[in-house]
Amino acid sequence: MMFCHECGERLVEGAKFCGSCGTKLAAAVPSPPPPEEISAPAPAAPDSSSDEVKVLDAGDKYVLSGTRSAAVDRILQKFLKRGAKLITPVSSVGKGWAAACSVPPAAGGMDETQTLSLLDITRAVANARPEEPEDGCRVEEFGFKQIVYGPSRFAVQLRLDYLKNFGAKMVGEIEQQGEEWVAVVDSSSAQDGFRW
Repeated sequence: MMFCHECGERLVEGAKFCGSCGTKLAAAVPSPPPPEEISAPAPAAPDSSSDEVKVLDAGDKYVLSGTRSAAVDRILQKFLKRGAKLITPVSSVGKGWAAACSVPPAAGGMDETQTLSLLDITRAVANARPEEPEDGCRVEEFGFKQIVYGPSRFAVQLRLDYLKNFGAKMVGEIEQQGEEWVAVVDSSSAQDGFRW
C-alpha cells in the first residue's frame, strides 16, 4: 500500500497523482512492513536533510516516523486537519521522531457514508427518537395512563402513532367529546426514561 508523501492519503495502486491533494506521485512512500517486522527508525546521517516520513497503518491508527521532527509533525498536522484524533504527539524515539493518530475519516461523495462506521450508525439508530408531531394535541398524565386531547381525530391519531414508537398502547377508541377528540393511552410498558 502506498501513501502520498505530501498529505499522507492512501494512494490507488499505479496512480500518477494523489487523488486528495493532486501531488505528483513520483516520490510516493510505500507503507512500512507489518508491525512485527518494524524496527527502530534508522539513524539519520549528520548531514541528512531527508523529509521522508514513514506511515504505518496499524488498523485504527497511523504511526508516523521519520528522521526530522518537523517532517513528522507536518504529516501529522495534515492528518489532524482531515479529522484524525491525536494519540501521541511528535516525540523523540532513539535517533528518530514518531507520532501517532487515529485514521482520519475517509472523504467521499455526498451519497457515500464512508465516514460512519457500522457501530456509529447502529448507535445513532438506537438513540434516535422520532420528532414529536406538531399536531395541536396536549397530553395529560395520570399515573401510567395519559389522556390525549386534540383538535381532530387525525391529530389524535398522529400523536398516538408517535407514542406507540415508545411502547405506549391505546386503551379503547378515539372519541369525540364536545369540540375535542380524546384517546386514552397506557404507558406502563413504555421504554425507560420516556417523557411525553
